[in-house]
Amino acid sequence: AVISIRPNPNSGNFSLELSENMDNAELSVRNIRGQQIYYKQFNRLLLKGESILLNIDFPDKGIYFVIFKSNKKQFISKLMVR
Repeated sequence: AVISIRPNPNSGNFSLELSENMDNAELSVRNIRGQQIYYKQFNRLLLKGESILLNIDFPDKGIYFVIFKSNKKQFISKLMVR
């Protein structure tokens, strides 16, 4: 996987670690119904090995999807909030 979520499951505090460089990336977190809970755009080069720390106030416990897009790729990972 190009992004690793640690820890998973979590309560809203977690980090994303990149296993390759990503340019002009966008991060969104969506609930199981597809509603966007969080969005952030990175207007810089994110480097391999970099950790992005997040603290998201999730409305409910359950499964969410972390969608990470760059100019050329898209990655989707499951996130469990408890």
